[in-house]
Amino acid sequence: YNEGFKAPDLTNLYSKLSQSFNNVTDFVRCEAQGIAPAECPTFQVENFTGGNPELEAEEAESLNFGIVVSPIEGLQASLDYFTVDTTDRATSLSLSRLLSLAAEGNLPPGTAVNRGPGEGPGIPGAIINITNVITNAAQLNIEGYDVRVEYDTDLSFAQLYARAEYSHMESYEFQSEPGGASTEFMGEGGFPEDRINMSLRLMWDTVTANYTMNYIGEHGDGVSEDYDSYVTNDITLEYRTPIGVDLTLGILNFTDEGPVLD
Repeated sequence: YNEGFKAPDLTNLYSKLSQSFNNVTDFVRCEAQGIAPAECPTFQVENFTGGNPELEAEEAESLNFGIVVSPIEGLQASLDYFTVDTTDRATSLSLSRLLSLAAEGNLPPGTAVNRGPGEGPGIPGAIINITNVITNAAQLNIEGYDVRVEYDTDLSFAQLYARAEYSHMESYEFQSEPGGASTEFMGEGGFPEDRINMSLRLMWDTVTANYTMNYIGEHGDGVSEDYDSYVTNDITLEYRTPIGVDLTLGILNFTDEGPVLD
């Protein structure tokens, strides 16, 4: 079990404010005025974005459990299960979420929604400008496990080393703002659940032969995005000369597997 933190970087802390004018719908004021959400007008408001000197560190809690077994000489297998939960991640909120947090009295430090004078009991004034700087508001929780098998032995003619690694991501859940919906990215485009790496090495005298396989599982939403799995195979031959110069000859991706394109 581990607790950790990540200090905010200098850009997120001290970058200058930038001015823009963005569309916003002030549902809070409309509700106080008795205006239905469908009839609430959208207008442009002055908005400032940039660094936030009041940023605090991102925090994390992680748990890792692993076992290693070696049933016979030269053979070793391991299983690692892990979770990492991070809170207070630096992010920029949407203007609508910022207005909701302001109405609740829960604005993150450094942000602001500046209004004019109120227009009667319980009716907030019109928005003058919004300071929407980077703030500690996002969360990311991941879960997965890794399996690794290694075998090292001496053959009659060479030394053999083999390794296989399998990594599976069970969850990659991101919440971009307080009170917002969490998004599960695993299996989506760019977030494959499974990866496999395998390597085989033969060494005899001054020559070493290496074979490597890399696998990335299929991913996508199955509707608009669908990326097939991707496998590459590499092979190299190394020769250590008597004069201390190593020569390497090889072919990367010798099956000529084309990349998965978006």
